[in-house]
Amino acid sequence: MGAVAFMKENDVAGKVFNSLDYGGYLLWEFRPNMRVFFDGRMEACYSADTLKQYFFALQNNDEWESLDKRYNFGAVLLNPTSKADQPLIEYLASNPEWKLVYLDWTSVLFLKITINPAIPALILPQEKEKIPSPPTDRPWALIALGQTFELLRQNEEALDCYQKAVKLFPRYPIGWDSLGRMLFSLGKHQEAIEAFKSTIQSDRRYTPALYNLGSAYLKLGNYQEAIIYLQRVVDRSPGYIEARINLAAAYLYSNNRKSAIEQYNEVLKREPTNQDALKMINLLKTP
Repeated sequence: MGAVAFMKENDVAGKVFNSLDYGGYLLWEFRPNMRVFFDGRMEACYSADTLKQYFFALQNNDEWESLDKRYNFGAVLLNPTSKADQPLIEYLASNPEWKLVYLDWTSVLFLKITINPAIPALILPQEKEKIPSPPTDRPWALIALGQTFELLRQNEEALDCYQKAVKLFPRYPIGWDSLGRMLFSLGKHQEAIEAFKSTIQSDRRYTPALYNLGSAYLKLGNYQEAIIYLQRVVDRSPGYIEARINLAAAYLYSNNRKSAIEQYNEVLKREPTNQDALKMINLLKTP
């Protein structure tokens, strides 16, 4: 694991806050000198309070700051492909007390500047050549590296990863879908739509592509196309709440008030407290 090798080579100091995925590996590699914050043994070795602290710190910036004040971590090692880890990655990337020093398609390493002042930060995009190249026989590695760049707000680098992924693996739907999302966020709307269509061509069972394509048409004001694709999503996955919300909006913008209300009611059947649906139902009932 590249991040662990980096920690050894640079003699990283301080306590480590780590992703659940990497606790056991860190214990093994640094035995007997490292005490990780958390590892996969969970309930067997950690109290309920520690479990709560760990997961709250990943998701809430104030909880993280409180935990860091208590333990004064010197390093944070996270997994960018873990949805649980992603909010903290985004927070630390914009926090002046921390510096990014290493990343690849499996890990992101931040160091606290006051505890590890001599280890230089990784400056992006200028120093992207320092990032290890992902294996070209594994499409998920390119996608994971692209997602890592997204978390760090390096959108052009993310786009490059996704473009390489679809070139090397044209039948890999997640590559096309990721490319479409990034193109749309960069304002390249028509290219994004073509990428979403390529996702569907590569795997017609890949429901997220139908949702992304329908939602793209909705944002661009092409409501009839949005209805076609979003209706296919809810026909296939009736509990796909976000798709029903967007489908209702497409019907509403198309002046089909009745169908919009039907979709909002379908949302409320599944999520009675859904605030978006409740708000719109109340508005649409108003004469």
